Amino acid sequence: VAGYPFSTRKPIPGMMPFENVQIQLVDVPPINFEIGEAWLSPMVRNADVLIIMVDLNGDPLAQMEEILARLEGIRIKPLGFEDEATHEGEVSFLEQKRTVIVANKLDLDGTKEKEGMLRERYGYSFPVFSLSATKGTGLEDLRGGIFKALDVIRIYTKPPGKEADISEPVILRKDSTVEDAANSVHKDFVSD
Repeated sequence: VAGYPFSTRKPIPGMMPFENVQIQLVDVPPINFEIGEAWLSPMVRNADVLIIMVDLNGDPLAQMEEILARLEGIRIKPLGFEDEATHEGEVSFLEQKRTVIVANKLDLDGTKEKEGMLRERYGYSFPVFSLSATKGTGLEDLRGGIFKALDVIRIYTKPPGKEADISEPVILRKDSTVEDAANSVHKDFVSD
């Protein structure tokens, strides 16, 4: 990652710790209409959460419009925290993904006003996290926001007669059942 555009040339995976959970992030090249990204559609469809990062040193509203148009072009509908996914069949032509907006370069002169415009335009639809990657400000709030957007729960396992292991939880979707938790521990656990 560098302070100039297009420093990321191909998708690069990494891990982000949040409390006692490891979350995989994939840094992807900037999305624009000038470059046809064959990797974009499958990458986005396989993601659990989309993080749209805009550069406050540029025009964040134009960046958002371009990214949202590009996502619509590959039939992806971004969802905010409060949005409910539509039921199957209602909007069958769109895949829906939880989405957060990250406004970067908040430390530069003149970016506070642009951040305000971004929040005014998109803050009612999506959670917006402002940060300075260079100075490291706002990163903890972003970690929590990403975890919340994942819509998961932590299950702590406990062998009979022993203390619960709170260092490595089992991570499951919020609508998971006890059977799902048992299956994640071991495939024979449910039948036994």
